[in-house]
Amino acid sequence: MDPEDDEVLAACEGKETLIVVNKADLGLKVNPGEVRASAPAVGRISISAKTGLGIDKLTEILRRIGEDKTRAPVGDHSAGLSHRGLLLVDAAREPIDELLRGLEAGERPGPEIVSLELRRSLESLQEITGERVDEGVLDRIFERFCVGK
Repeated sequence: MDPEDDEVLAACEGKETLIVVNKADLGLKVNPGEVRASAPAVGRISISAKTGLGIDKLTEILRRIGEDKTRAPVGDHSAGLSHRGLLLVDAAREPIDELLRGLEAGERPGPEIVSLELRRSLESLQEITGERVDEGVLDRIFERFCVGK
């Protein structure tokens, strides 16, 4: 641990923190369980980004945290989607609804128009799955979670 690490932990005060110690392939100099954080850690793990050691476990921890954060109340049919996720579902449906209304009205859009509208729909779905991320979303994530070096 160095002063920069201490600064990162201090910046995490009051925020949920997942402590990840990298370079486990070089031998642990810092035990993740002994890192003092000002807020309770939601997880502690050592990994090696180089060899992949611990990446599966890190992925599992992140999946569990994600599921816990998005779990909908019993009886809620939103399947755990956030308000933003529900807006993205509506945004994905809108271009397809437009195409269908046009077809019902006898319009025959060209393939380039169909492709454009389907792409608009797909982009919204990709934001839900994380395949595409809006910069504003990244800004909000980094405001809520502490990410260090």
